[in-house]
Amino acid sequence: MNEGLLRVTGELVSLQITRREYPAPPPHFTASADVETLWHRYEGYQQGREPLLAMAYFCLSVLEWRASQHPGRGDVRAWAESLYGIEREVLRKLGDLTANLGDETTARKIDASSLHHTPTPQEIAWIEAAIKLIIRRVGEHAADSTVSQPTLGMRDLPPL
Repeated sequence: MNEGLLRVTGELVSLQITRREYPAPPPHFTASADVETLWHRYEGYQQGREPLLAMAYFCLSVLEWRASQHPGRGDVRAWAESLYGIEREVLRKLGDLTANLGDETTARKIDASSLHHTPTPQEIAWIEAAIKLIIRRVGEHAADSTVSQPTLGMRDLPPL
């Protein structure tokens, strides 16, 4: 039997489902060291131990770092796009949001190009969805890097 907690406050309804164990991973997924690292950072964000923008930037930087180890030179985001099958626009948007959003308490960094405002609910939802898809894709790639996965694109993410 599934148990849950339902809280009703005014007109806002919140539902929390607690499971005794995590669901099984997808069939073509390996929890590699990179997957575990990304998940640990995401989980830290979910538990309030890490700011959203710092966590998301770290996850993007892991992809770029792995791509930089690829033979050849050039744009690491292009290599990351090729290596993981994630459209460059997704990587670019994640980089822009993590670099430019935030205020004195939430920003990853502050400089002249910073927007000096906290992320909107739509931006938060987009970043969270992007990170979850990235973690899954890194696990799929770790399971078998020779299998061509459908490219992850902006169409796979909530609208901004």
